[in-house]
Amino acid sequence: MGCFCRMTMTPLASELSKLRKAAPPPAEPDKAEQAATEKVSALADWLAARGLPAAPWKPDPAWRALRLPTPQMSPAALTTISGLTHLRAEALRQCGTDLLDPTQAEAFRRVVATMNERFRKQQPPPVDPHDWTQLAQQNDTADRLAQAMKEGLLKPTPQQQEEYNEPAGVPMREWGGLLRPLRQLAPLIAAARQLDADEEDPTQLAEGLRKLSRVKLPPLAEPERMEQLGQVLSAVQRLRASLGEDTLEQGLAAARERVRKKVAALARALERDYPGAADEPVEHMLARLPKLAVTPTPLATAAVVQAARKMEKLAAVTWKVPENMPLVRDGLATSRLIEHMKTALGNSPVRTTPCGSQCDAAALLRAANGAAAA
Repeated sequence: MGCFCRMTMTPLASELSKLRKAAPPPAEPDKAEQAATEKVSALADWLAARGLPAAPWKPDPAWRALRLPTPQMSPAALTTISGLTHLRAEALRQCGTDLLDPTQAEAFRRVVATMNERFRKQQPPPVDPHDWTQLAQQNDTADRLAQAMKEGLLKPTPQQQEEYNEPAGVPMREWGGLLRPLRQLAPLIAAARQLDADEEDPTQLAEGLRKLSRVKLPPLAEPERMEQLGQVLSAVQRLRASLGEDTLEQGLAAARERVRKKVAALARALERDYPGAADEPVEHMLARLPKLAVTPTPLATAAVVQAARKMEKLAAVTWKVPENMPLVRDGLATSRLIEHMKTALGNSPVRTTPCGSQCDAAALLRAANGAAAA
């Protein structure tokens, strides 16, 4: 059994109604506020381009001697493989359904079919995602910069510069022979792990991918509306985690004011660290930043390197993999929406057992199967 329960649409509508409360348009920022916002955004982009903030990478010096294989499949094929295996992981995490099992895959089909029906018959009130997503992005940017400043990454000590630029005492550029093939192998490594496949045996991964590719889902009934809903719920979730529940309950205007004050405080902190930063062009400030290499800490772990060393056979395969599979697109969109609704409502919209004698999940799935067969 799997059902996107109709009983969840009423609390969802109530949650969205709170977000629709009218808020005055944001005040036009003065020159100082505009400059502060631009500098915070530019600095956050500078950090993101270097994978920061993150802990320094601590490689094993012996890794420099490794010669890792390079995948022979196209980047598009690797993207599809990554999407399929990620979908399996997300369906299991959000709905408790393993798409490798045909019976459980049918339960996921039922989730999509019932979700479609809810959005046709019980459409949630529309909420324009623009203001909320824009504010959440601005707040994410400020939080990234605040964390980096807390860790001293804009004014690193000599020891920090050495740790980030010369891991294991070796300049970062000399690690390219390891990192380039490792980045290319990363989707295959993740796919093998998500399917519990042996990295040294391509047949195991191939069999898992064949099973996943046979899963058929009903087309999403309202893909744009679902995407917008997910964007709004994701933005509100991030703002709530950063600013606190109280601020969000006060509405969009209160959240804007909190973010404005946060950006202003960061601008003052930048002025203390870089005197004159408030008055100089963004590009001049960026030119004063330390030279820090791109940090591969999340990618190049010991476990990932160990897996990559075993992938000679898997890297050599040249499977024909379709691109832009609707299964991947629609399945991941469904999983994302379920996750956002679960966080917003404090309860998953998916039910694993019928909610009562009037549950319509089985009938809706039969109708979806009939439409697909027609």
